[in-house]
Amino acid sequence: MASDPSQSLGEVLANLSSSCYSSPNGDGRFLTPNCTWYCWGRANEKYGINLQFTGDANACDWYNHVNYDPNIAKVSSSSTPITDSVAVFSGGSEGDGHVLYIEAVRSDFTYYTEYNFIQSENGKLQRFDTSTFANVKGSNFTLQGYIEIR
Repeated sequence: MASDPSQSLGEVLANLSSSCYSSPNGDGRFLTPNCTWYCWGRANEKYGINLQFTGDANACDWYNHVNYDPNIAKVSSSSTPITDSVAVFSGGSEGDGHVLYIEAVRSDFTYYTEYNFIQSENGKLQRFDTSTFANVKGSNFTLQGYIEIR
């Protein structure tokens, strides 16, 4: 991504043909093309991290069920979005929640990629106002927090 992320808006940043996105990933928990499949693969592609979970691993479960690893940190939803983190949301029409990957944070905008929310935007870099990022998915979703990849 360019040093100015706005120059990459609308571009697919992930190499979706890499082995990081090969199914089954996450011990076969994440099926193509779900949001969990994408975020698990993105963390793997960028940092070689294989996120592990105890119990269920639906999107809404990620924040509470991610296993401790020295390469990750859980950060509360009251914090400002964090570059290279997974934003975890509960809610949605079926209650499974949603996860998305935060690519970059600047003072005014948070840049993120996601899968299986709006099909035409799959994998494409998008942005949302940083100060109200908790509302990026609308009133049917609640931000639980961030899983920071480091």
